[in-house]
Amino acid sequence: MNREQFSLFEAWYKYYAKEGAEWFVITLLGGLGLLKQEARFTQQFEAKLLNGYLWEITSELEVRDRPTLSDGALAILLENDFDRLSSAVNHLHYFVHTECPQYIEDL
Repeated sequence: MNREQFSLFEAWYKYYAKEGAEWFVITLLGGLGLLKQEARFTQQFEAKLLNGYLWEITSELEVRDRPTLSDGALAILLENDFDRLSSAVNHLHYFVHTECPQYIEDL
């Protein structure tokens, strides 16, 4: 991030994140994709200046309730062949979003 963005981050961290103690919403990448999650800092962030003008910020976060597959979805995936199940879902998606609207339009 640039200098201005870093100054905003530092102020946000101090006043809104209460030096990292407050929970906040952040979009994080996980097994289910990019999802909004509640998190808070578990340690002070570290800032490193790169190439003399960009800042790299690193820290560790605690996630309140990490999104995962439901117990039922996990059971289905564990009990079935994933490739065949994925193929069936793709065919169903195609049928519902392509063939059905075309069929209804033709009526």
